[in-house]
Amino acid sequence: MLFEHLLDILAEFGGGRGPTGNAAVRFLLAAFFWTTLAYVSGMEWRNRRDGRDRLILLGALLGIVREFVLFGAEYGSYLGYVSFPSVYPFFPPVERVLTMLSGILIAYAFLRYFVGQEFSTFYLRAALPVVAILYIVVALAWLPYLQRQPHTGFGAFWGDMAFRLTQTLLLAVPVAVFVYHRIRTSKIPITLLAATSFLLLDEILMVINLYTKEHYARALAPISHNLHIWAIPIFTWVYWEDLQSREHEARHRSEAIVEAVADGLSIQNRSYEIMYQNDRHRSMFGDEVGQRCYSVLDDTDRPCERCPLERMFATGQAQKIERWLPSLGRYLEISATPLRDASGQIVAGLELIHDLTARRVTERALFESEQRFRNIFQESAEPVLLVSAVSASIVDANEAATSLLGYKKKDLVRKGFTPLMTHSEVSSLQERLLNPELREGFVIERQKMYRQDGEILTLTFNARLIRLRGENVYYCSLWDLTEKVRLDEYWRQSLEKLIQAEKMAFLGTMVSGFAHDINNPNQLVASNISLLSEVWPDAIAALGHIYSNNPGVYLGGLPLAEVAEAVPRAILDIRIGSDRISKIVSNLMAFARSEETTLKDSVYINEVVENAIALLRHRIRKQTEHFIFTPGEGIPTFQGNRQRLEQVVINLISNALESLADQGAAVTILTEYSPETEEVVVQVEDEGAGIPADILSRIQEPFFTTKQGRGGSGLGLTISRVFVQEHGGILSFESRAPAQGTRALIRLPVRKKAEVSSMTYL
Repeated sequence: MLFEHLLDILAEFGGGRGPTGNAAVRFLLAAFFWTTLAYVSGMEWRNRRDGRDRLILLGALLGIVREFVLFGAEYGSYLGYVSFPSVYPFFPPVERVLTMLSGILIAYAFLRYFVGQEFSTFYLRAALPVVAILYIVVALAWLPYLQRQPHTGFGAFWGDMAFRLTQTLLLAVPVAVFVYHRIRTSKIPITLLAATSFLLLDEILMVINLYTKEHYARALAPISHNLHIWAIPIFTWVYWEDLQSREHEARHRSEAIVEAVADGLSIQNRSYEIMYQNDRHRSMFGDEVGQRCYSVLDDTDRPCERCPLERMFATGQAQKIERWLPSLGRYLEISATPLRDASGQIVAGLELIHDLTARRVTERALFESEQRFRNIFQESAEPVLLVSAVSASIVDANEAATSLLGYKKKDLVRKGFTPLMTHSEVSSLQERLLNPELREGFVIERQKMYRQDGEILTLTFNARLIRLRGENVYYCSLWDLTEKVRLDEYWRQSLEKLIQAEKMAFLGTMVSGFAHDINNPNQLVASNISLLSEVWPDAIAALGHIYSNNPGVYLGGLPLAEVAEAVPRAILDIRIGSDRISKIVSNLMAFARSEETTLKDSVYINEVVENAIALLRHRIRKQTEHFIFTPGEGIPTFQGNRQRLEQVVINLISNALESLADQGAAVTILTEYSPETEEVVVQVEDEGAGIPADILSRIQEPFFTTKQGRGGSGLGLTISRVFVQEHGGILSFESRAPAQGTRALIRLPVRKKAEVSSMTYL
């Protein structure tokens, strides 16, 4: 009996018993609670623009719509205002999807605030598509089902069970998460867990009701409806309590911040009465709440002449002044800021008092120090530039610096380092000036700078970081090394000339000995090859007779026919090589005796290059697969020494081959004639390692070599340069390292205009 009375009481609030009109209380009460939650969240959203407030507002609005849809359908039908059969095919799926969306948004809002955005976003992104798909499927299936069974209810349709089970699962997730986090951190309010559990139990009871074919509907419906209704005010309570807690924390933080302010802070009404003081203000003036500010500061009966509060009340704008306060013997900065009510009217002023005494004393000391620095800076005999550590621009220059550089101070300040250095040097210097790791200072031992008159100065650039007028600047002293560098260079060149002279004298003696030592064995080779060339025709005839009787005889693994061709060719190559050795020895002897070179040969440059290539053909095949010779057409012959030019080309090709990293790299030779300058040009270019810039200028010096330990003597390019200069020509090199290759260029003037050769070399 007691249980029946309890169910009757619950039915009064939750519907489910009696006439249909009894459901009005259920819908209107829930709508009232949803409206309350919507109002509170709407006000908070308007004031704070928090995403959680917007979500709760949206969920509450959906809840209100759901209650009024149900109220209009059921109670309107009861009163006869709505044709229930006409709306019944549509509103059950709509009511269920509104209920699900409202619950999901409320759960998402509280998950986002109490658990974290990552999981709550995942929950929302998973739930919304499920609800959308479920609604489309059920709504499309419900109409045909209703047509087949016009007198059935939505509870008998499988779609109602699908909605209920899905909602149960979607509500079970936040309940489980809230339970988990409450066990771990106690951060989740028990009221939030209760409200979410009420919604979950509502759906579970309705699932049981549907499963039992509404056998227990008389008991389950009132309980289920009440769980749904009273979950809403509990959510409102949780939300309101959290808002109050956050407001209390914010107020507490604000008070703590105000009390922690190092300046004196007070709030005064429009009558200039002090309504509030922080600790600093009380320590400065004592406890003066209720007193007028002008009586506290100046012991007068009216506002001071420049009172910032008076001007703030008059203009509505914040005001600030500085003044000397004799009663405290201190400089004070006093600022006044308006405080307004909800309507925008100024009701009070916030006055902030900052003690400037220490700053003023420091500023005065700093000013006096800067004045002393300025006098020393301007009168110093040492050239000095002041450079900003922020922009790397010149901010000042003393008279000694302007005199050294030849520029006026205003030009240095306006143009900076641009006219004093090259672009790359300016960039490099600016990188140093702006490098945080070099803020203590740095020294550039030899920095070139250009005077306004074009003279090149060599300076030591010494930069030290100092503090000037509250900013970091570099104190850059310039020590002029120009004359010292000029003298050092003069003595260096003189010493180098002396060393070169000694080297060349030693080279002459050494070359004479080498030439003599080479010439003797070469004469032996020449005489023996003459004998061999005379003997070979008789030998081959005798061998031919033997071969005719014994065809299987081989010499050195070759048939006699091949031997007959190969040996004469080898004898000829040995003779040519021996003759070349004789010519080289003759040239070395002439080089050592400094004799005048004979330039009486008729030289065709393509033939010279072809001969050099022929002598190096075995080495070329071994070191590169891409050797290209492009002979120019229409190149005239000229008078010169064919053998010496051939030696020059051999040296250049040999160096090019040695620079290659592998056989895939190329060596290219090009010859041409320049009518404008009347010069024959030979270009030897490789794809090798290249020559660094600091070495390129020295490669033609005697005995300079990069092949230490690999047989390099350092004389090949020196001799080549001498041979080219004997012909009135120029030998030059272009290269960039690493791996950019090298280009050697020979330019030879045509000493005698001759007929253009018609020969073509492939």
